[in-house]
Amino acid sequence: VLVTTPQRLSTVDVLKGVDMLRELGVPMISLVENMAHFTDDTGRTHLPFGGSQLEAVRRHAGLRESDTFRLPIEPQVGEAVDAGSPLQLLTSQSESAHALRAAARHLVVAIGERQHGAAAGGSGSHLRYDPKRGLVLRVLSGDHEGREFVLSKAALHALRGGAGAGDASAPLLDTVEPCETEAGQPGAKLYWCGGGATVVPLGDFPHLAAAHG
Repeated sequence: VLVTTPQRLSTVDVLKGVDMLRELGVPMISLVENMAHFTDDTGRTHLPFGGSQLEAVRRHAGLRESDTFRLPIEPQVGEAVDAGSPLQLLTSQSESAHALRAAARHLVVAIGERQHGAAAGGSGSHLRYDPKRGLVLRVLSGDHEGREFVLSKAALHALRGGAGAGDASAPLLDTVEPCETEAGQPGAKLYWCGGGATVVPLGDFPHLAAAHG
């Protein structure tokens, strides 16, 4: 779980952390922006640390919008800490409590899905999107154990049908997640920037990587 704040310096640090986790092959499940805003007694919302940087971090980490959560500044949080009581017990109806419950539910579901994938045989590979290199499949067991297959930007453009191929700097993939193909085989579901998705069987990665290497 990545945690950031709206300050630009915090964003720089978190982006570096994302790069480190990606290099280490650590899966990133969700993103939380702390101290996102506060609401005064008149109902007006204020941004004491500036505008949100959540979208920039989300895209860099390859996460979906549904993987992100924002926590406000609320006095109830400090009161709960001083009382040594969980926020959910002290003030379960606060905005922070609602956001934390949503983030916790998301984390439980995401971990359950990953465990289910591992039990179904999905633990033999690791999938990640590197904006510089492309879509990377690292094989952890089997005939290709230890190898990496990279679908370059050219390969991704070909899978998408060539849309946007004229602008090499334009974002291509919004996010990617493991899935099961219609034939019941392990696959990757690619969500394109601008909409649409494509399912690629993991077994196709070697020849796709070779064809567009």
